[in-house]
Amino acid sequence: MKPLLAVLALLPCSVAGAMELMPINDLRVGVGASLGTTVSEEVRTDTTNADYDWTGNHGITVRYEVDYFNGLSRRGVAKPGFIWGVGALYSDTDIRPSRFEQRGGASVVNDRKRLGLQYRQYGAALYAGYATQPRITEYGEWNLEFLPVARGGYAWSETVDGANDRTEAGGGKFWEGGFQIGWTLADKGWLLNIFTGYAYGVAEVPIDITGGTSTLTITRSAPELGLTVGGRF
Repeated sequence: MKPLLAVLALLPCSVAGAMELMPINDLRVGVGASLGTTVSEEVRTDTTNADYDWTGNHGITVRYEVDYFNGLSRRGVAKPGFIWGVGALYSDTDIRPSRFEQRGGASVVNDRKRLGLQYRQYGAALYAGYATQPRITEYGEWNLEFLPVARGGYAWSETVDGANDRTEAGGGKFWEGGFQIGWTLADKGWLLNIFTGYAYGVAEVPIDITGGTSTLTITRSAPELGLTVGGRF
């Protein structure tokens, strides 16, 4: 009987401790930007067997994302330690080149510049890393996050059909890996996160063209910068 009474006596303390140490949940939406996209193309048709590097006029990649993050808190204040997250993303890049540089051959001017060539990503992201001890200020609590990140999903891109004055499009897959360093300010259930980082990734997109196939290999190796806002509950 006495052991049971001892367990019952400790139960309120255990419940109080569990309520004191609870997870934090963040829902964040934001936008990021990066440079550093390169494009190569393999054209295989009935009359052409050529490899090209696209040069010039590759635009900024703009990525939109919605992310969920989870970590620990004590009495509603975030604790230092492990933090993880998962999200969905969409990005768009103007990959229209100034020239097509044929490997071991001629350099071809892109005289179809009125045809905008786009590269888009639809995918998911996974984060897992470390958050520092929050510091309390008059504006709220802020901390740093160090987050390795992996992304992947569906890639969609366009190319110029050399036999026609038009674009053709196709779909493939992409993957990216990198890291982010973020500064987060949270107050009264709201948060602001500014991050920078680096990402490297590759997409392969086969596209049907007149008489054959064009395969684009799109590589990203670039620093990133972004901003997210959201809620903490």
